Amino acid sequence: MTRARLLVADLAGTTVDDPGLVLAAFRAALDAVDAPQPDEHRLVELMGVDKREAMARLLGCGPDDPQVDTALAAFVARAVGDAEQGRYPPLPGVEATLQALQDAGIRIAFTTGFGREVLDAIVAANHWERFDQGSVASDEVPRGRPAPDLVHEAMRRTGVSDPAQVAVVGDTLSDLGCAAAAGAGWAVAVTTGSGRPHELQAVPWAVVIDRFDELRGLLLGNGEPQLPHQERSR
Repeated sequence: MTRARLLVADLAGTTVDDPGLVLAAFRAALDAVDAPQPDEHRLVELMGVDKREAMARLLGCGPDDPQVDTALAAFVARAVGDAEQGRYPPLPGVEATLQALQDAGIRIAFTTGFGREVLDAIVAANHWERFDQGSVASDEVPRGRPAPDLVHEAMRRTGVSDPAQVAVVGDTLSDLGCAAAAGAGWAVAVTTGSGRPHELQAVPWAVVIDRFDELRGLLLGNGEPQLPHQERSR
């Protein structure tokens, strides 16, 4: 089996807990422009998507519309404030797993639908600078998920050229779509976030895990995690 050299990991819902904070930030953003509030399922569908693009979709306008700027500023202010107050703590087993993968020579890059300001706030609040070897925010690439740009840029920043040596882990269908579009060797979904488990499990080429620490067995070969949804041979 091809050995992983790079882990590209999502933030909210994947490596850090999100007890409804992103949904609350979406609602604050819409309130800032007096826009109607959609049902929760509509907002969940946009989790993991570039936030400027998400705002444009919710407002029914182009991404350069002034309303999008206003809404996005409100979203960022809410998300950064939450991060700085420690409201995005690491999920169980994440730090030990990141350390084990890094110790084994696997590079780590955080990617996110957030912009750089929010990404930096979450990383700093959790003191994760030691893990971050090439993080990429959605406002630093031409296209957000499910396009492959975030993964490709993380590969460039970490010096990994073969996508077959890249493992992408997230908690949404857009994360899995990004992994597939990038040709990643591993497309992994964890059920700790906003993605509905039955929808994640329906993706035939994805690996679905219940805990982030199952990545150790998957990527390091230290035992076999329960991966009943893996249908692609490596």
